[in-house]
Amino acid sequence: MMPGRSFSIYDNSNGSSLMSTSVLIWSLLFSSIGLGYLIYGKKQRKATALLSGAMLCFYPYFVPNVYLLVAIGVGLVALPFSTEY
Repeated sequence: MMPGRSFSIYDNSNGSSLMSTSVLIWSLLFSSIGLGYLIYGKKQRKATALLSGAMLCFYPYFVPNVYLLVAIGVGLVALPFSTEY
């Protein structure tokens, strides 16, 4: 850290943002889909949709990598359709 420069958790050493715009947009998209799955799973009493919705709402807080975020999100969105019986 350079003298006279304040420290921020939002900036790394090269000045780019740790939380990129693409991570925020993908997180918002998958969390919105997760909310829909939560409501659907509760009303229809489908555990797979309910659990998938809960995971979609909360996993973006723990995954900072965009590619991993999208891969996990697509898998969780497809989960209720692949386990439907």
